[in-house]
Amino acid sequence: MSAPESVMESWEATHPHVRPVFTPAALLRIKRALRRAPPQVMDSFTLFENLHRTALGAPLPEGGFYQGFRAALKVLARSLPRIVGSAALNDTTQVIIDLMGSIGPGLKRIDAGNDTAMVYTQVSAILANGLSVVLGAAGLSFAPVTIPGGIRFFGLKPSTLDTELSPVPQELASVFTADEASLPKAAQQPSSDLEEMYDQARVAGEHQLDLLNRGKGLDRAIGAKVVLPGDPVDLSEPGPLVMIGPLKGRKRVEEKAAADGASYDSILDLVRATIAVDSIEEIPKVMRTLRDMGMVVARQPKNRFVKPTDVGYRDLMFNVRYPNGHVGELQINLKPMLIAKKMGHKLYETTRSIEALKVVEGNRNLTPDEQQEVDFANQAQRALYDEAWRHATQMAPGPGAGRTASSNRTKYYDYEGHPAKVVRLNLPVYLNKIGDEVVVYDSQKFAREASPIPESQYNRMVAGIFQPRVPRNG
Repeated sequence: MSAPESVMESWEATHPHVRPVFTPAALLRIKRALRRAPPQVMDSFTLFENLHRTALGAPLPEGGFYQGFRAALKVLARSLPRIVGSAALNDTTQVIIDLMGSIGPGLKRIDAGNDTAMVYTQVSAILANGLSVVLGAAGLSFAPVTIPGGIRFFGLKPSTLDTELSPVPQELASVFTADEASLPKAAQQPSSDLEEMYDQARVAGEHQLDLLNRGKGLDRAIGAKVVLPGDPVDLSEPGPLVMIGPLKGRKRVEEKAAADGASYDSILDLVRATIAVDSIEEIPKVMRTLRDMGMVVARQPKNRFVKPTDVGYRDLMFNVRYPNGHVGELQINLKPMLIAKKMGHKLYETTRSIEALKVVEGNRNLTPDEQQEVDFANQAQRALYDEAWRHATQMAPGPGAGRTASSNRTKYYDYEGHPAKVVRLNLPVYLNKIGDEVVVYDSQKFAREASPIPESQYNRMVAGIFQPRVPRNG
């Protein structure tokens, strides 16, 4: 199941900075926990290691990944009664069954040479979560690891702490007023004629710009930068953003109406915009400001921080009725969630296109291959959005342990003897011996070599670099 030994050794010799996903101590603990299982069970961890190396440019293992993982996970499923207690057996068995079905499409794409970063991200995230459940049931507490500076799974590390999601603060949970929450669930455009709707949407777009932009709207009230359609968006830059969306395309409107079996006047997002903020505390302030400016909510809003989508995506989504009667859509969200949304958009498109085809073809059942694709995309999205919520809330692992997003946004590290830091979701930066800042583009290496340190220790290391050198006498 491995590439020719000489080829792998040659690659390792030219990549000395790459560290294994599992340290020797961690592997020993895993082997002890799985001592009652056949030796083939450990193949899944070896394959996970090879997947990690292949993502970094190592040669594809001989025979690829799909068949090897399939065989190893089958043996693991049969061995579960020997590994876990009876109380955890059913749930853990289901995890293995789901894991086998959900990673298959991604592994096949990797074997076929479609080794994009996105595919590795998806497969790695699902595998990390699945294997951590099995190890937890076997008595080891393992948690997925994310690279500092980004949302991407690449392996496991030992942990004795829980990784529960942070609860939604009360102020965010009750951000909509009682009157807004009691509005009808449905709303309609003033016209169902598509041409007339677009004429009204253009006028409403001007009203939206008055509300959000033009130096007298929300942008001025909260000090937000405005991003117009076609402008580049930097979600790592601090400060609120008002992102004005383009008019929704006619083709997409027609597809959506056909998929929903509805008339055009039910499409409420021809005019749309997203407001992105850094911290949870800013969201209620944005809502209060919009109300003070005369914003009228058109129908019952959705607080998807309280009730996330099936794949874990969170935001505030509500519709606004503009002075000419046209209804548009506004979203308010946290930047880490929007970063994850950008990464997960292709996954969403996969499920959307399959589900739309199903409806168009008479609401038929999905084929086994389609169901695999949907399951795979949904699990990968869940991993991304759950991790984005952890980043947004800056949650400390463990029951009841939480920090707000406004606190401890900068994390400090000792990176091979250099003081280093990660600000929000930016790439790591360290100070070299002469005090120059150096960006670490190899996040894999940083994740392996960097050790978290307190801010006070970071400051002492920085002071040591800039400490004047006093020449010795004699």
